[in-house]
Amino acid sequence: MAPVVIPGNDISLLTGPLVLGYMWSYGLYGMLVVQVYMYSEVFPKDRRGIKILVWSMFILETIFTIFTTIAAWNDYGRGWGDLQTLVVIDWSWSPLPGLNAILAGMAQSFYIWRIWSLMNALWLPIGIGCVMVMQVTTAFYFGAVVRFFI
Repeated sequence: MAPVVIPGNDISLLTGPLVLGYMWSYGLYGMLVVQVYMYSEVFPKDRRGIKILVWSMFILETIFTIFTTIAAWNDYGRGWGDLQTLVVIDWSWSPLPGLNAILAGMAQSFYIWRIWSLMNALWLPIGIGCVMVMQVTTAFYFGAVVRFFI
C-alpha cells in the first residue's frame, strides 16, 4: 500500500531547528545553573567584582531564557496550527538582541581584562576591544531595527 500523503505545507524545516534550538537552550541554561552553583561553592573568597560579574550575567541569562520561553510559547503554544505565527516577530523577540549584546559585551570585557593582566601588553586587548565594541553596537542596531518592524 502506498503511503498516504496529506497535501499542505511541510513546515518541519522551519519549526524543527527552532524547537531544537529551544531545547538546547534549556539544556545549556541547566549547565549554567550548575556552573554558577559550583563557582559559588568552590571559590567563596574570589574577588567581589568577579562575583558581581558572574551573578549579574546569571541574572541576565535567566531573563534571556524567560523571553525565549515566551517566544517559544507564542509560536508553538498559543499559535499552534497557525502558520502566520511562525513568520511574525512578536514583542518577546525585541529585547533579545540587546540582552545578547550586554551579555556578550560583559563576557568579552572579562576576557579582555584577563588577557591584559596575563600579557601586560595592550595591542591584543585593544584589538579585541574594538571588535567587541563593533559587535555590541551591531547587536543594539539590530535590536532597534527589530523593534521598528514589530
